[in-house]
Amino acid sequence: PPEKHANDRAPNAEEIACCRKYIEQQIAIICPKYVIALGGVAAKALIGDAGSLGALRGKFHNLHLDSVELQKPVQIIATFHPAALLRNPNWKKDAWQDLQMVMDKLGLKGARK
Repeated sequence: PPEKHANDRAPNAEEIACCRKYIEQQIAIICPKYVIALGGVAAKALIGDAGSLGALRGKFHNLHLDSVELQKPVQIIATFHPAALLRNPNWKKDAWQDLQMVMDKLGLKGARK
């Protein structure tokens, strides 16, 4: 287990590339309408944009996979990693708004506050 942030590091490009094909296969099998990327590492790896999480979140992006072909379009939205929300509770409102965007697209209106 990681020590207090000592071993907690972002994966390098080689590690992301190694795992990406498995994630892509899972997405192709499940065929979701939407994917929610939790955190900057997931967002940048799946969206393929090196921008900040702040620039990526709050809007939908088209998901493009390298190793498999999708049967239908998949949209991805980026938001904060749960650990980041624990460290920065003031981000929870923005994260909730991101999740509500997906719920709206799915027609789930009852969860608004």
